[in-house]
Amino acid sequence: MCEHEIMLRSASNVLDGAGASALLTMSGVGHQHHIPPPKRSHHWDDHLLKERIPSAQPKNSAKSEERIKVKGATEASSSPLVLNSVGTVYPATELLQGFTSIACDASGQYVAAYTGYLNQVFVSQDYGVTYTQTFSYLYSYEELGNVAIAANAPSYMAVTGYDGIYASTNTGSSFTLVPSTANIYNWAGVTLSSTGQYSYAICCGGESSTTGKIYLSSDYMSTYTVASTASTQGYLGLTASSNGQYVFPFTSNNVYASTDYGSTWSIVFTLNYLTAIGCSSTGQYVGITTENAAIYISSNYGKGWTKATLPALAWPYWSGIAFSSNGQKVIAVSNGGPVFTSTNYGSSFQMTNSPSQQYISTAISSDGQYMYAVSDYGYTYASTDSGQTWSPLYYNWYGTAMSQNGQTRYAVTFYDPPSVYMSSDSGMTWNSITSPYVISYPYWYSVTCNSDCQYVVITCDNNQLVISSNYGKSFKAITLGNPNNQPDDDYSAGFFVVIDIAISSTGQYMTVVPNSGPIYISSNYGSSFSEVTSSTIGAYWCVAMSSSGQYQLAGMIEYSYYSTARTSK
Repeated sequence: MCEHEIMLRSASNVLDGAGASALLTMSGVGHQHHIPPPKRSHHWDDHLLKERIPSAQPKNSAKSEERIKVKGATEASSSPLVLNSVGTVYPATELLQGFTSIACDASGQYVAAYTGYLNQVFVSQDYGVTYTQTFSYLYSYEELGNVAIAANAPSYMAVTGYDGIYASTNTGSSFTLVPSTANIYNWAGVTLSSTGQYSYAICCGGESSTTGKIYLSSDYMSTYTVASTASTQGYLGLTASSNGQYVFPFTSNNVYASTDYGSTWSIVFTLNYLTAIGCSSTGQYVGITTENAAIYISSNYGKGWTKATLPALAWPYWSGIAFSSNGQKVIAVSNGGPVFTSTNYGSSFQMTNSPSQQYISTAISSDGQYMYAVSDYGYTYASTDSGQTWSPLYYNWYGTAMSQNGQTRYAVTFYDPPSVYMSSDSGMTWNSITSPYVISYPYWYSVTCNSDCQYVVITCDNNQLVISSNYGKSFKAITLGNPNNQPDDDYSAGFFVVIDIAISSTGQYMTVVPNSGPIYISSNYGSSFSEVTSSTIGAYWCVAMSSSGQYQLAGMIEYSYYSTARTSK
């Protein structure tokens, strides 16, 4: 796997009608919150189920399904969604995980997105409104995955896996491993020409390595061969013109260029800490971004470079750049700021009104009207007016809940910032609810409600719950235990994460499990909670109860515990 000093990986959005756009993204940013390690103790309540739960669960296991607890409705059905599955159509707001790489065709209508967290490819044919999962990649090293679309022939798509390049010739309906790339590891970027005939890909050798190679294909991804005349370097990303003639790969400190379909190569730009690259359809306009708050533009196929004029920046790390077909409109994203756009071929950039996020990937349509940006926290934003306004396509929901009849639903985001969303029409539309309570550790883990959603409970960091008893109109915070408000992962110091909560049908009985601590219960509709003193102090993962609250089951990383008493201590 490609491991750099600051854990970098490259992702390509390629040939959005403008030419290829390969972005450098950050690995390991995501949810930068450490779940405290399990602590061991001895017993809880009535029965100990002897069956052990494996301590390490696969990402797509039932354990992950229970932890995330994502539910929702497709436009065709009000049935709950539990895990994304191949062939299922999802509204963008109801995907289980956020995207880590995104690409679109020349029109912006066809969008391909990759989620590195679940190793899945999603395809949209309606400008990102709904997505169909078309491919699930099961290899363990998913961080390098990224997608590409042929701008004028969206039937051709490609996604890089750790162990090879997967190609599609049917608009992403299926992907097949290209045999000539099999068992070659650490693929870090891929690009397609506008027709799909030419493709370039890189294997990542690491930021300081000299083992990275460039591969090229001229037969619609049927075969890939090593570009023998290219230097062996630690390539981080690449971009190419729509006809495949001009190719620009880069390392951490050099931009290389080929003007003859990969036959010969030369260094055209040198600067430390390069992060992302993109070009126009012809390859005339090329942009390279850096870690030090700078973007450089070439208007002559990489022969000369000029530093772009930028607003004053508090976030120096640029993470992506893409050009419209003629190069006039440019989108650039940074790791911690809003989206920036240019309408003068990259000479200068302006800040848009998009939210500030840890953006890692971006794409643009041929005419620049449609723009997409995804963040490492899972948010996807889209603009249909060349960056003037932005709307979220995907909310990084960490947990959802619904009423018994499925009409009322709640969802919470994990971080940056934690937020609550509510739907009153079975998940067809969602409205943001003002964050009900500001907590010192802004991480929200799950949400649950009773049968009619009168009682809504959110589990949080720092020993806290957020509870509403009036159908989400207002919330209050409940603190469990005796937290010292210090970032200490040790339960003995009074700090833990409230992982999950179960609630009876009426809302009277509630049971809370932490990641490192005892079980807490309430029999007064969440007005107060008391510790189950006989419960194990350990790493709980989930909890469930019957509608009456009489039967309850709490799951730990190692064991499960079962109780038949509503308020047993």
